[in-house]
Amino acid sequence: MESFHGMLAHFANCGMRNSLADNSNLTGTARFNLGIRNKLHLLSTTAREQRKKMPGSWETVTPHFNHSELAWANSLAKDCDIAEKIPFQHTEELVNDTGERFFSECMQWIGAAKPACCERL
Repeated sequence: MESFHGMLAHFANCGMRNSLADNSNLTGTARFNLGIRNKLHLLSTTAREQRKKMPGSWETVTPHFNHSELAWANSLAKDCDIAEKIPFQHTEELVNDTGERFFSECMQWIGAAKPACCERL
């Protein structure tokens, strides 16, 4: 299911900083999820006309990776009073902090809470 994590296993023993490990993990996860969302969008009934105009080789290419930038461009369009012609229709806003923590923070917490457990790592 999460086969995109396969290449990240090679980074484990090279002394990578926690912030870089978290960033590479989150970037890979986000891009994989956006690719799946793009495929599901193209399979929906609302995207049939869009899909007819698209070359077949472009169906697997995710058109945008950063929805925050797309939302910012939409807000600029609204500020210029052209809200009826928003450039990016299918953007997703970021949700508030859910309390989810990154892998490196979790490992540090486990190491402090259960030191005997982490001696094997």
